[in-house]
Amino acid sequence: MLTKLAFLAILGLIPCGDIIVSDMVKGARKYYYLLANDLKEANVCIKRGLEITSKYQDTASSCEDALISAYHGAFLAFRAREGLNPVNKITDLREGLRLLDKAAAEHPDLEEAVIMKNNIYENIPFYVKALL
Repeated sequence: MLTKLAFLAILGLIPCGDIIVSDMVKGARKYYYLLANDLKEANVCIKRGLEITSKYQDTASSCEDALISAYHGAFLAFRAREGLNPVNKITDLREGLRLLDKAAAEHPDLEEAVIMKNNIYENIPFYVKALL
């Protein structure tokens, strides 16, 4: 579940750097929020979230690109959570964490990216952390 701070960041009540929020970020936020709160439609939300964010999956040149990249990493981590194949789960989780780490490291002023990263790291089981 989302923490109160993460929920406020997603709603935009906590400043997220000096970026103008585009429709792409709004779409990613929508599907991230649905994923965090409604597990019935998880696969649909993951698919749509990855479609929205895939264009910017590895760019962090601007704050907005880094935020979209962080959302892409979060969607990959969610896909790892919902997947069935253990090899694909580890691959998706590693890639998602790499994108989240990169976005948070290059733009530490993006509270949303830092909160997403911390939430995902916090919810990784200890036996999976040993494989990373």
